[in-house]
Amino acid sequence: MARYRPISPEQTWRSGDSCDLTISERYGELYLLTSPFTNTIGCYRVVSRIAAAEMGLSQEEFINVVQRLQDRGVIVCVDDFILVRTWFRHNSWEATFSGNVAKAAAKELASLPDELREHWVRASLDGGVPEAAVRGLVPEFDLATRNVYAKRSGDALGGACEGLDRDSPAPIKEPPYYNNNENNNETKNTTPTQLIFDVSIEPHRNLLSRLLAGVEIDVAQAILDELVGALESVKRGTRRKPIGSVRAWVAELVKLAESGRFDPELAPIIRARREREHGVAKIEPAPTARPIAIRNMVMVKSALTSGSTRKRGAS
Repeated sequence: MARYRPISPEQTWRSGDSCDLTISERYGELYLLTSPFTNTIGCYRVVSRIAAAEMGLSQEEFINVVQRLQDRGVIVCVDDFILVRTWFRHNSWEATFSGNVAKAAAKELASLPDELREHWVRASLDGGVPEAAVRGLVPEFDLATRNVYAKRSGDALGGACEGLDRDSPAPIKEPPYYNNNENNNETKNTTPTQLIFDVSIEPHRNLLSRLLAGVEIDVAQAILDELVGALESVKRGTRRKPIGSVRAWVAELVKLAESGRFDPELAPIIRARREREHGVAKIEPAPTARPIAIRNMVMVKSALTSGSTRKRGAS
């Protein structure tokens, strides 16, 4: 166990990864960056009972914080291991990947589950560690990176931390396909590439894509826009209750949509703003009956006037 762990002020207070975290989530990330459980590589086993006591929380509260950090993509849980994805944004990779420290890091990596080692490779690269340095510690580097890109990382981010607490909630299953059109038996499907992810929810792309799999594209986009609006209102202080878990919040909207009770409140505002920013042309509304009738009357009047003029000319 190290006597000290560095914390980057810029990353902690001004980065895009941290600015949207709630107080409890910030506290949880700081604990996972400085916990006595930590090791050289930022991926280690955690005993939830001890961690909760050290943080002054109940086990249930600790598990809740960990789950929310998973939803935000700050950490990855596999069994009783936790990978802090922001580790090398605080800790020096140069010190970790050299000398005797590198030997200790290699041993710690070798003890990780294969799945978690793959996510560690991706997190290290995202944290600014050069590929050559990572390759030196991970002999199967090419295979690990290929597996991370091939697999849906949402499978790890969306799962519950069963290893941390046997009573933790089970992973939310993908919502069933549904169709709001009762006269159409064809199930409408969508793919993540069709959806527009605002920059504020981009870190949750994998999780959201999984939750919205099979949801009609217009409904799925409305749910995403509703989430963006809700997060922005929390940040402005106009929403009284912060969103504790993005996964649970979106899953609830999907259920409302399935039952036909989803009534977007903030989504229209976000959509209108996006159209203004990207210069999307507005679709003119179809003409109503009154303008059509007026236009026809003008045409008839013009035709009658023209006919009367021709008759007077002939006489």
